Parts: sequence; structure tokens; C-alpha cells
Amino acid sequence: MTEIWKDIPGYDRYQASSLGRVRAKAPGSSSKRARFERTGGVLSQTINRYGYPVVAISTPEKQKTITVHRCVLLAFVGIPAEDQQACHNNGIRTDNRVENLRWDTVRANLADRLKHGTHPSGENHPQHKLTAEQVRMVRQSPLSSPVLGRQLGVHETAIKKIRTGATWRSLP
Repeated sequence: MTEIWKDIPGYDRYQASSLGRVRAKAPGSSSKRARFERTGGVLSQTINRYGYPVVAISTPEKQKTITVHRCVLLAFVGIPAEDQQACHNNGIRTDNRVENLRWDTVRANLADRLKHGTHPSGENHPQHKLTAEQVRMVRQSPLSSPVLGRQLGVHETAIKKIRTGATWRSLP
């Protein structure tokens, strides 16, 4: 597949590629070909705490970190509506090829995460304190929430939320 580069709206000094890369333009060059040959400017990507590739870019105001999928979508699709966010069609956060990305609603993105199994819930949630086995025990136990909370090392509110279905809904 041929790699295509396009300017990123709002970030005049940068371009994104159809294969999910970002590069910087050299300042003050008149020839497009010459300015990229001089810099070789493909930016290195790091993975943020959510598992998405990001790049560091400079704006006139400051330096900032931006996700690669956002750069690609801005360059190839345009600026999103206010209620839209970047979505990965295949659920792979590091696959930032333009054909794998789209702007869509928060609801559609959540549906994708549920479909792809990438939505953190239950023991996959980074802040979980209990196992699925412990949650099943909580649901069946006749003990009070404060007593169970002390036994399991969690606040009684966590026990109440399990019993009312406010948390751990995904567990049968």
C-alpha cells in the first residue's frame, strides 16, 4: 500500500500519513519535496497510559502530546463534530491506518469497545479490588455489607453497589 501524507488542520507544521505516522515539516521551505527530504521528520511514537500511540508536537503556544489516530483523522477526514470522537474499527489501539479509523459518537465508540472486548470491566478494570469469585460470594451471602466489606478489605459501599447491580453488571 502506498503511503499518502496530508497536512493536519490546526497543526500547520505537521502531516499525517495514511499508514498512521506523523512527520514535521521543515520551516521556511518553498518546495514540498525539498522540505521533507531535508528533515526526514517522522516523529517517534510512544504509548500513553491508555494504550494509544501519541506524538509530541509544538504549537506556537506550547508543546503538547496528541494521539496519532486523531492526527490521521484530522488530516484525512477533517475536523469532527463536537459530539464525536476517534474510533478504531477493529478495536486495535495501535492500528492507526486511515481505513481503520472514523469519527463517531461516544455511544458508538462504547458499543465498539464492548464488541471488541476492550471495555474495562470486572477483573479487567484497572481499579478492581475483588475477583469474580468474591463478587458471586457477596451476592449470595446473608452477611451485612459492613461485615462483608471488612472481611474482603473494601468499603461497605462497594458491597452495596455489587448487590444493587451498580457495579459488576457484566458478571452473570
